Formats: sequence, C-alpha cells, structure tokens
Amino acid sequence: MLFLFIFLFLIHQIKSCPLTDEYLSRCHCGILTNGESYIKCEENSLDHIPKFKRSYSYDELILINNNIENLTSSSFDNIKTIKRINLYGNNLSYIDENLLRLLGNYLEELILTGNNHINSLEFLTRYPLKKLRLIKLNQFNLTNINLEKIFHNMTNLEIIYLNSCQVKHIPNINHIKQLNLESNFLSQTIFLSTTYYYLNLANNYITSIILQNNKNLISLNISKNNLNEFYSLTISNKNLTILDLSYNYLTSIDWTILNDNLIYLNLSSNFFTNIIFTSFPKSLLSLDLNSNQLKTIEKNYFFQQLIYLNLDLNPFDYIFTQNPIINNQIKFQDNDFIFNNNNNNNNIDIDTKTNDFNDKYLYLLLIGSCIGALLTFILLITCCYLCYQIYQYKHINQQPIYEKCSQHNHYPIYHSHPTCSHHQVIYNSENISNSTDSSHMDTSSSTTTNNPKHIYQTIDSQEYRSLQRQHQHLFELWNESVKQKR
Repeated sequence: MLFLFIFLFLIHQIKSCPLTDEYLSRCHCGILTNGESYIKCEENSLDHIPKFKRSYSYDELILINNNIENLTSSSFDNIKTIKRINLYGNNLSYIDENLLRLLGNYLEELILTGNNHINSLEFLTRYPLKKLRLIKLNQFNLTNINLEKIFHNMTNLEIIYLNSCQVKHIPNINHIKQLNLESNFLSQTIFLSTTYYYLNLANNYITSIILQNNKNLISLNISKNNLNEFYSLTISNKNLTILDLSYNYLTSIDWTILNDNLIYLNLSSNFFTNIIFTSFPKSLLSLDLNSNQLKTIEKNYFFQQLIYLNLDLNPFDYIFTQNPIINNQIKFQDNDFIFNNNNNNNNIDIDTKTNDFNDKYLYLLLIGSCIGALLTFILLITCCYLCYQIYQYKHINQQPIYEKCSQHNHYPIYHSHPTCSHHQVIYNSENISNSTDSSHMDTSSSTTTNNPKHIYQTIDSQEYRSLQRQHQHLFELWNESVKQKR
C-alpha cells in the first residue's frame, strides 16, 4: 500500500509540472532518488526564463547552457519556493535588483554566469537571503566590489565561487569555509592569513605566497600561477593536508612548512633539479614530481606511507638504489625504470635500463600489423578470383546456344550420337526425313550465299564448333526448313 501511495505521488508530481504548455516540449519535471523534485530544460533551447504556473513546490531549477540574457523582477514569481537555481553557462547581461525578493526564506544555492559586464551585486543585498549556503558567480566584473560587505550578513553562507570575476584581492570573510577565486587578477606577493578551510587560487598571476596564520586551512591550490617563491613565516599551518603548486616556476621550496599531516603534494611542471626526500613528511600518500628537471634521486630515502609517486618526464642520469625503502605500491610513469621486488626485505631496486616491456609491446604491435597486412592481401586476392569467376559465368550465359554447344562438343550436325540438346533437335529432324529435296532451299540459299550447295552440305562441311555469329543466317535457314518438314 505504501509503494502504491509513493507511486501515485510521483505520478502526480510529474503531471503537476508548473510550466505553461509552450515549454513542456523543451523542459521536464522529475524527482531525484532522495525525493527532491526538479525542473530541467534542455540546453540551447531558451533565451528567457520559462513561464511558470502555480503548482506544488519544487526544489531545483536547472537552466544550464542556454541563451538567457535578462533576469527581471518577476522571473521567479510563480516558483517562489525554489531552493536551488542553476543558470550556469548562460550569458546574463542584466539582473534586476528585485530578482530575489520572494526567495529569501527558501533559496539555498544560486549559480549564475554573466557576460563579463555585470558590475553590481545589488540583487544579493537588496533582500535578506537567510538560507543561502552556496553562491557561484562566473564571468562577472567585480573589480570595484567590496566583497566583505556583500557577504558579511549572509550568516549561513559557506561556499563562494567567484571564477573569472576580475577579482584583485582575497576577501577575508570569517564564516566562509570554501573560497574559489580561480582565473582572476590576483598578482604579486600574497600574505595569506585566512580562516578558510579550502582555498583555490589557481590560474592567477601570483608571484610569491607567504603563509601566515592559517590554522583552519586544509586544502590550498595555487597551481598555474607565476609562483617562484613559497614559504611560511609561522608553523601554524598544521591542518594543511592538500597542497597543489603545479605549473609554476619553483626551483626550491622551504620544506619545513610541510607539516606532518600533509597527505597530497603536487609539485609537477616546475623547475626542481634536486629533491630532498628526507624532508617530506612521513604522512605523505601522494607525491607528483612529473615534468621537472630532476637528474638524480638521493639514496637512503624513506617512504613510510607513500602509495603514489610520479616521476614522469624528468631527465634522470642515474638513481641511487641503496636502501630505497617503500612500504606500499609505487607508480613510476614512463621513465624506463625496471623494478625488482625483493620479497625478503620489501625493498625495490630502481635501475635506469631500457624498459623491456615497452620493447615487447612494440614488437607485438609490429607483428600484429604484418599479420593484418597479410590477411588483407589474401582477402584482396580472393575477391579478385571471385570477380573473375562471376565474369566468366555471365559471359557463358550470354552466348548463343549453338556457340555454347560448339565450345564443348566436336560433333558435326549429322553425328550419329549428339550430346548437345541443340544437336539432338537436328538429329531428330533428320530421322523424320532421310532425304531432303534441295529445291526447298535453292531459292533461299541463292539469296544468301554465292555457293548454291545444299544447306546441309554447307553446314556439315564446317566444324560446328567453329560456327560463328556471321554464319547465324545459315543456321536460321536450316532451322526454318526443318519446321516446314514437320
């Protein structure tokens, strides 16, 4: 009974989709596995917010990757209980300051994409947004916006994404846990002191970063900057577990800032020439050093917990193999290394010999290509042979019957035992009349040939197999005489 009730409820929810008829072909309503309902419209099908009719409350409105440009004060009037609005990938050029006047008690997540010209966030401050927890703004112009003032009174706000919004400084908002400022205008030296737990500063123009008091910081992403210096003035970064410094210009690093809780470290695509492995924290699980300038690895290095090590694309000259103790699985990428696992002492010896596995793979690939070429050649020959046979068959079927007989039988027309069906007709005709009056054919033969010999003698004097198309009239005359005798 309970399942029937749930089924009827779901059907009722779908049928009560609060869209006018003109949008039902482009949009649909549904219910997620957690029981939350949503309205979703197809991509590239809208240039404005669809019209809603009054209906049951819905949790999420998804209008991603459309061509919506304007958000008016009445855009969400008939769907005022919505919790999440996702307009990512649109091209907003205008947002009315009264847009969210009816959503303050319900809205929890807001995702908008502009056209790089919207320079006001008045629509966020005009009315209180008591339940707003996440906001993502993409491609806005926030160069002259006081972000601390905008978000200060949103006490439930925890996550802010301001990607490609022309932000020039890092705001400090105490109650925010996650801040994403990817692809902005952050530059020069950054003295980082925040209360954030997760901070993403990737793809900016930062040249130097100095960690100060970041006691809450768990994850820091500074990849794809112009970073050539990274160090700490304090040791109050003990909670930092994820650090991404990839795609920068680092040649060295203050290893003392790497606390004992660090789990993930990405130093790929930099300019390190030497790495002091003994300086790495024992807690490290993943270390990425690909695309650097490493030529050697020191001996007597210890990996207590490491499960992933990437040394791809480094110009190694040699690697010390004395006591490289590794407790778990290590993944070396494409450095032509050979691993000899010694089960007695759990050591892995590393040598810079040619990777036989790659050579064997190339040989197998070459052999497979040769076999494939041979099979293709055989198939081509077979096709040619079949085409020739088909041509021969069609050519034989198109020949006149007397030519086909003459190709395989060498009996003259008056042979006593004809084997061709056509010869049999002639033979039977002769039995009907053993002698034929030449007068029946004299008139006809005189009109067709200069030699007035009897037609039978004319045909019989030739090999039947040599009877060609130019003699066909002789055969037709003889055949006509046979018909008259019958």
